[in-house]
Amino acid sequence: MNRDLLIKLTCLKCQRSTLEESNRSLVCTFCGQKIPLNNGIPDFLSVLKIGKISWIESGIDGTAYDAILSKMDGYRLERVDKPLLDYVRGEVLEIGSGTCWLAKPTEEPQVRYFGLDPVMPFLLHSQKQYGLERLVCGQGEKLPFRNESFDCLISGLYAYRYMSPELGLLEARRMLKKRRHICF
Repeated sequence: MNRDLLIKLTCLKCQRSTLEESNRSLVCTFCGQKIPLNNGIPDFLSVLKIGKISWIESGIDGTAYDAILSKMDGYRLERVDKPLLDYVRGEVLEIGSGTCWLAKPTEEPQVRYFGLDPVMPFLLHSQKQYGLERLVCGQGEKLPFRNESFDCLISGLYAYRYMSPELGLLEARRMLKKRRHICF
């Protein structure tokens, strides 16, 4: 598992940064909570006991999804991506990363990209297609990261899907280092 990601993660149960990799999972050395790893990607969604939607698990083709996004390229580029990417510097968390569409333009020396999405097949596709290593399966209302971990948070097409937008924004603010940017 990627070391840069591991040091930012916290246990959702006890909120401590005491996770260690052990036998295809992360284990909290304080409370014993286990977080499964799927190809090195921590699956915090399963820990939250939200349940998985079977059609999402088996029916999503990341390549087809990327193809759909590329057809919207003009709109996305001008209306969504460019305004968001103007703020991207330092360590960046994309909430609702999907197939990590915004990771490609952020591949610059001054940017370290982290992606979070509730759909594991999207993350596995991103890992395989783009070689991304700092990916987490989870939800925006319960972020498994330490306080003040990121310089910038971006979310191009996810924030409207929050079950609780107020909680999602509070979590986003908790993640940011002082005087940094949230771009939804």
